[in-house]
Amino acid sequence: MNKLLAYHRKHPERTIILLLIIFYLVGLAGMFYPKTKPIIIFLIPYTILMNFVLMLFYHKPWTIKFIIISLTIIILGFSIESIGVHTGIIFGGYTYGERMGVKIFETPLLIGINWLFVVYSAYILVKKIKLHFVFKAMVGGLLLVCYDILLEPFAMSYDMWTWIGGIVPLQNYAAWFIISFVFLCLFYAFKIKASNKLAIPIISIQSAFFVILFITGY
Repeated sequence: MNKLLAYHRKHPERTIILLLIIFYLVGLAGMFYPKTKPIIIFLIPYTILMNFVLMLFYHKPWTIKFIIISLTIIILGFSIESIGVHTGIIFGGYTYGERMGVKIFETPLLIGINWLFVVYSAYILVKKIKLHFVFKAMVGGLLLVCYDILLEPFAMSYDMWTWIGGIVPLQNYAAWFIISFVFLCLFYAFKIKASNKLAIPIISIQSAFFVILFITGY
């Protein structure tokens, strides 16, 4: 027991990763049973918020520039989604359901937070690639398009959002790439320093969760 506690003190992030894996495995198991499935679906907004808080907790260094750019992405992300919902011009025609929590202007407050979460994760993932920042931002944008491809079936199945006609338009993926690219360029343009031992594991575990649900038809 003492050795386990010592290991946890030395590598606390590994304990968190293990707990996250267990959390998502329990979530998967819960999705397979009708009696527990509504509980797992109910926890969707809280899970998004938990992932975001963990990401922020393990971010370093905290600087004024990081805070300003992060708030900018949250506000812009929410604003873009709100415009998209009301006009259909940006992503195509869609509406948000009730699974994403509190909404303002028919847009969940969590959506801005989620934009920062995915863009930040992509930034951590690609920042060490030896390319010009424009190409890094392009790679990050493509990765986030792949992430959205995994997310869409889950989101539509569990009333996170619904596309008019029930089909995801190609316009959505083009918009995801452009918006992700611009947000990533903000990080690079302002030379944001970021180190995070949990960002990549969290988004990887989450993506695996979506893939398994898609493969199993749940």
